[in-house]
Amino acid sequence: MSGENDNLQTALKTLAGETSGAQASAHVRDALRAELRSRARRRRISTWWPAAAAAALIIGIWLGMPRKAVQHQPPLVAVTDPEPAQPRAPEIGTDREISQPAPTPAVTRATAAYARPPRVRQTPEPAEEQPVSGTVRPLTPWYFYTGLPVSTRGQVVRIRVSNETAAQFGIVAESNAVPAQVFIGDDGVARAIRFIR
Repeated sequence: MSGENDNLQTALKTLAGETSGAQASAHVRDALRAELRSRARRRRISTWWPAAAAAALIIGIWLGMPRKAVQHQPPLVAVTDPEPAQPRAPEIGTDREISQPAPTPAVTRATAAYARPPRVRQTPEPAEEQPVSGTVRPLTPWYFYTGLPVSTRGQVVRIRVSNETAAQFGIVAESNAVPAQVFIGDDGVARAIRFIR
């Protein structure tokens, strides 16, 4: 058996020596090189294609998202109480008067800090019959109730509250009833209060 192996090895060496100088024709060589280049190009494209598709998808989603328009919020409180032409004497015993302390809303001084500054209202010279109704009466800041949604429309109603109710807001008065203004939203809920000192 070793003789047969020797013969096979000798035949392979002879074949290798005869074909060592052989080369492929120029046409075959160019076709092989072109095929290798196209495979390398396809491999490069196939690695970047998923990344480009993902980027295009993200940009498309971002452009398709709805945009929030910038909205300017209207003022929180609109006073609809025009100045009277002639000063009137205060009415006593009207249906707007509060005889019992009303439940107080959860109001803090921090919310009052964002309110409008107090406004000073001056009335014309009082008539002889009216005792001290023509004095300057400053207003406290609005005390807003923080547990309700914001109401931009409503009415300002003048009322009288008991001295105990006013004391809960830090207003000390000598009289039994303290004049105040209440902002009532369009839904009928009292949103804010301020006192007339």
